[in-house]
Amino acid sequence: MATVSAMMDMGQEIPAPAFNSEDFMPASASGKVLARLPRSIHMQLTARAKTEGVSLNALVLAFIAEGLGRRHVARR
Repeated sequence: MATVSAMMDMGQEIPAPAFNSEDFMPASASGKVLARLPRSIHMQLTARAKTEGVSLNALVLAFIAEGLGRRHVARR
């Protein structure tokens, strides 16, 4: 396959990149994520979790699930 530069030199049209969602799906996932947060955000999340009577993990998971749901709905 010719490189993009070679194709341009030959006057050929450059094809649009193909997106394959499977290329971005991991073969497996452990279910663990380590996230570094600014202290101010960590404190806000901890306070919110305490107010809601849930663990910090449960609160963060709910926020992530809600955000993913919004993106899914917005794409329809």
